[in-house]
Amino acid sequence: MSQIEELQGRISAAMERISAGVESLGRPQPVVAAIEDAEPDADLVAQLEDERLANAQLEERLKSIKAKHAAEIEALTSQTDGATEPAELEFLRSELEDTRRALSEAQERLDAVASEKEPAQEAEERAAMQAEIEALRAQVESAEDIAALKAELEQLRSRGDNSDLVEQLSEENAALKSELSNSERLSELQAELEMLRAERVSHGAAMSRLDGDLQRLRKANDQLRMVVAELRKANEAGVGEPHLINSAMLAELEALRAQRATDASEVHAVLSKLGPLLSAANLAEGEDE
Repeated sequence: MSQIEELQGRISAAMERISAGVESLGRPQPVVAAIEDAEPDADLVAQLEDERLANAQLEERLKSIKAKHAAEIEALTSQTDGATEPAELEFLRSELEDTRRALSEAQERLDAVASEKEPAQEAEERAAMQAEIEALRAQVESAEDIAALKAELEQLRSRGDNSDLVEQLSEENAALKSELSNSERLSELQAELEMLRAERVSHGAAMSRLDGDLQRLRKANDQLRMVVAELRKANEAGVGEPHLINSAMLAELEALRAQRATDASEVHAVLSKLGPLLSAANLAEGEDE
């Protein structure tokens, strides 16, 4: 009789634990909400797509600006090379003056020889001097046109100062730096999206495990409920069934194990959700330091 009373006490305690388990089964919504929260943020995905489009436009604009800068640098280089032409013009002028002086000296020597030499020698020397004069004239004619050089010099002077162009290039460089900082923001968003994806995979595995443990707990509770009902009927009939007692004890033990596994799965799911958040918080704290 004392054994039956003890068994009834254990059955009552098991029923209380089953009731508590059933109540806990009726509250899984926070976990489901956590699963829904793990879905990728639509605004974040849209922002990532916008940043990708802006990055593509930035690359195209950067290519066009680089080509434009190369053309402008080439133009500035040609202008710088043109600035040395006035010195070359002065050199040509001095060379022309020297040639003219040499031509005058040759003509004077020719006249002097013509007045002093005999007719035969005079003809030879006159021919030599005339050839020298023709060579000097050819050198003068082969020089660059001074008028054309003067016109080019005036054109170089009319181009004026390039300060406006330099200022424009500085503004475009500042705009490029700003857009490059936006591309760095795109890299940060991509890293954040990868972290969310990894978090979703980890949390999905934890929730799958939790769902399996919950199914196991439900099955164990159903089995325990059936055994308790059969044991109650046998007790009302006044018939002692040892195998029912053993089945009830085994069902209770399985229910306890399933409850313990469910608790562990819930803890694992919560930790998988908190892990990335704590990692992000530690990373932000390290950057602040």
